[in-house]
Amino acid sequence: MTADDEDAVFADRWRRWEARYRDRCVFAPVPMWWPWPLECVVINDGDPDTGLIVVGLEPFHWPGESSADAGHPDAKLVRQRAGEAPYSFGWPGLAWMTPEEIQDDAGDEPPAPVFAHTWQADRWQWTIFTSGSRRLTGAEVARIREKLDLDHQLPQGVAEYRPW
Repeated sequence: MTADDEDAVFADRWRRWEARYRDRCVFAPVPMWWPWPLECVVINDGDPDTGLIVVGLEPFHWPGESSADAGHPDAKLVRQRAGEAPYSFGWPGLAWMTPEEIQDDAGDEPPAPVFAHTWQADRWQWTIFTSGSRRLTGAEVARIREKLDLDHQLPQGVAEYRPW
């Protein structure tokens, strides 16, 4: 699938997501514990027909400071049906690419490494992606899973939520 095809698939999913949740509350998985400060939770992607949801976990950093400067990597939590191809839209897709594919795709400036932590529970495949120099530890992933609110109610029509 080409990048243009992926963009079209994403745009179609997002149109259907917005149409369904524009006037409704969204119930989304939100970690109630995270190993570094978070600024906000953002719905980045979703498919109302399959239950796919991608929750962006945006780290806190001071104005003018990047996430990398703060030592708090960007992260995404993905829930999708078990058995589907791993989520690969945007920077999380780097987690599934070989170093050669990343080099071919990146050009002169190599992207930050992307780490994927996966598990399956019931009918769902879960993945936490982090981008940067810091990989989550096994203990951190276990605590995130333990403190994961599977149906956290976000306000009606929300695309961004600041629970803290």
